[in-house]
Amino acid sequence: MRTIHKLVGTLVVVSMSSLATAATAQTAAESKAADFRALEAEMQQESTNLPSSRAPVDTTAPAEDPVPQATTEQQEIARFRAQEHAMQDESTNMPSSSRPVDKTAPPADPASKATTEAQKAARFADQERIMQEESTR
Repeated sequence: MRTIHKLVGTLVVVSMSSLATAATAQTAAESKAADFRALEAEMQQESTNLPSSRAPVDTTAPAEDPVPQATTEQQEIARFRAQEHAMQDESTNMPSSSRPVDKTAPPADPASKATTEAQKAARFADQERIMQEESTR
């Protein structure tokens, strides 16, 4: 009988402590949620009450320089060419092509050609070392 009382008492104490732990965890979670809600409300208030640097756009007003609507394919092609030409003129004043390369002229800084296997291995090792140094900077 005594053993049963001890067992029941132990079970009651264990269940009470687990309920207290669950209640503490629940109140901690509720506290975190309340803190989050308060912080979010404060941030929402700040973000929506800041003055905007631009005036709202009046979408009912006509455009200042409207682009005419293209009704045929030829009009679309012509409009595309005109826009592309205008954008090219705005983007650069340099000629569109570079001068041709003289392939008969000797290079200004020629790379030495490896003729033996040892030279090839040394050149490869040197290039690998340089690439490793550049990749770890």
